[in-house]
Amino acid sequence: MDEAITLCRRAIAEAEAAGADAALANACFILDWALVESGRGREAVYSQRALGLYAKLGQLDREAVVLNNLGGFAYCDGRWDDAVALYRQGAELSLRAGDVGSSGYGDCNVAEVLADQGRLVEAEALLHRARRTWRSTGHQWGVASADALLGRLAVRAGRHDDGIALLRRAQLAFEALRSTDDATWAEALTAEAYAMSGRPEPALDAADLLLAGQPSGARLVALLHRVRGFAFAQLDDLASAEDALEASLAEARAQEEDYEIAVTLNTLERLAARTGRPELPGRRAERDALLARLNILALPEAPIAPPRRRAAART
Repeated sequence: MDEAITLCRRAIAEAEAAGADAALANACFILDWALVESGRGREAVYSQRALGLYAKLGQLDREAVVLNNLGGFAYCDGRWDDAVALYRQGAELSLRAGDVGSSGYGDCNVAEVLADQGRLVEAEALLHRARRTWRSTGHQWGVASADALLGRLAVRAGRHDDGIALLRRAQLAFEALRSTDDATWAEALTAEAYAMSGRPEPALDAADLLLAGQPSGARLVALLHRVRGFAFAQLDDLASAEDALEASLAEARAQEEDYEIAVTLNTLERLAARTGRPELPGRRAERDALLARLNILALPEAPIAPPRRRAAART
């Protein structure tokens, strides 16, 4: 990312000197992308310039790409209403430009927001539509992405085996495409799925292995620590579970990931209820404020009871 940022800044200077608007717009939106991925989102102020240049050039398809990226930035920043609006605007421009394949990004990205908000039925319909679009246009990466999100959604809906099968299929597809980061993401979601289905040993093994390869500040670290917390709690090692969840919370706070903060706070509350320890002041209020701001109807289950107890509770 550091190299990408340096190259983009050089490209901006050269494009300005040459009056090359298309190259300038491209460098601007890629610079923002690299800055956000580097955890420097506050410096990412160049995309609006890219939008103006693409509008001037009449390149609707490129405007759509920038809008989709801006939606992703808003999603990561916890501005989910803005994210959905930007995703949908980008999809509309893609269709106007005749780029049906890229319109699938709008469906897929909106579905991710809806799924995180607990609107699983609406999200699933959009994901299936995106997958059909990408399958018909031969966009293999898109199909794999839809499968991964459908897998996570199935796990959240209690269809654990179906979800794990979809996640494994997505991981294999990403690996075939040499999309290493996305394959790791699908593998992390599989670790989460193991924990959600009451299989703590494979969940812990997978999370430990993945964490060993993640640099500090990587997007999956908070999730993987939480998976470890789930697994330890299911194994009745409550002290280790609390340590893992506190590590997840600290990482989520450091990355300013509001959704991850809310999920982990919710899990810590459930763990406190199980251990009988008092909650830290303000944490429930913080969680509830995040749920209200993100318009979350329901969070995923916090699977911290030993599998045998969870099974008994369902009967």
